[in-house]
Amino acid sequence: MEIKYIKEGDATNPIIIDGYYSVICHCCNAIGAWGKGFVVPLGKRYPKAKEKYYELIQKTSENNRLGQVSFAKVSDDIIVANIIGQHDIYSRNNEPLVDYAALRTGFETIINNFQKHNMKLTIHMPKIGCGLAKGDWNVIEHIIKDTFLKEKIEVYVYLL
Repeated sequence: MEIKYIKEGDATNPIIIDGYYSVICHCCNAIGAWGKGFVVPLGKRYPKAKEKYYELIQKTSENNRLGQVSFAKVSDDIIVANIIGQHDIYSRNNEPLVDYAALRTGFETIINNFQKHNMKLTIHMPKIGCGLAKGDWNVIEHIIKDTFLKEKIEVYVYLL
């Protein structure tokens, strides 16, 4: 099983497969800032995703946010997974902001949540953690393969 790269598409409007939830995954910061990058079109299309992000921020102390996931069911077959995968929004010395372990934990939380409820899912995302968070796609791709693909969950990555 391989990641399916979608050249002509929009991660905020994922492919729908009958009988499966399309889970839109994205990387959020732990400081409560929602206003740049993928979250802008995502929040416009699905205001509930932004609302659920802020609920998670408010109920969790900043030191315990990395790796947490909030879920927003935005339609009958689409769920947004807000993964807290970066601590800050400002890089010191141009270092990546993404926390790879937090992304992995977030992916595992998604898998466990859906398996626990016997729900079928497909994963949809931009190149998560590689825009504003400055992550290395090769590292993130490996984490995707080691989590979602290992569980035979289809992953669609939408290229901008």
